[in-house]
Amino acid sequence: MRRFVFLLHYTWQWLAFYCRAKTVYNLQSPFLTELAQVVVEDRRRFYAFELVKGLRQIFAKDSTPIAIQDIGASSKVWAGSPRPINAIAKYNAISPSAGEILFRLVNWLKPATMLELGTSLGLSAVYQSAAAPHARFVTVEGHAELAAIARRMLGLAHMPQVEVLHASFSHALATYLPSLQRLDYLFIDGDHRYEPTIEYVWQCLPYAHENSVFAIADIHWSAEMNRAWRHLQALPEVSHSIDLFDVGLLFFKKGFAEKTACSLIRYRHKPWRVGVF
Repeated sequence: MRRFVFLLHYTWQWLAFYCRAKTVYNLQSPFLTELAQVVVEDRRRFYAFELVKGLRQIFAKDSTPIAIQDIGASSKVWAGSPRPINAIAKYNAISPSAGEILFRLVNWLKPATMLELGTSLGLSAVYQSAAAPHARFVTVEGHAELAAIARRMLGLAHMPQVEVLHASFSHALATYLPSLQRLDYLFIDGDHRYEPTIEYVWQCLPYAHENSVFAIADIHWSAEMNRAWRHLQALPEVSHSIDLFDVGLLFFKKGFAEKTACSLIRYRHKPWRVGVF
């Protein structure tokens, strides 16, 4: 029943997103057009995608139970603890579609400082760090066992540049943000509640600059996350908010008189959305 209710909500959210979504051919802004071409429309297969696919296959064979205590919002599809690693990989780790979006985004932006809140098994860190291997990448996980698994997995993927911290998000932000000095890229994929999500963004805003981007996962995961996304879109510092369904993007560009908020989908999913139609 728990899974059915979630799937019903998620299907409704997808249909609403689909109806309002634009394609690359509906955009007039050069910035948004480039983003759509590079992040949404690019169909190339990068080596990191096959790397993560192999890591998923390893996790799929691992039924080791992990004692999971939901720190934020509880899972919509898996109740209780312990949870086997293969279930965490299937239901809680980043999806291939979302991971590939993040890879293309980071590959386009080439940030120098990157922060992730919500490491889980580390698959999302592989996608993002592979796209900017020379960046300083800090990822934070609240569960000690998951943080340890992520460290081992990132070692297997030969990514020593990724620093995995076992800490609460609030503690990590208070401790490590000053050492970063400026934040080029932020990915939030944990907690999934309204007030903490807003608070994490507020803590990071002083370190953002004109070329920063904040990526928020699962913005349609629940009513709370829908409300959090609308709140973040309305922040005065935000110039552009882009809904890609799997993830929402916040930009802080200067010199724009009005905010831009839009939903983007691949052209092949809405081929009739050309020009004004």
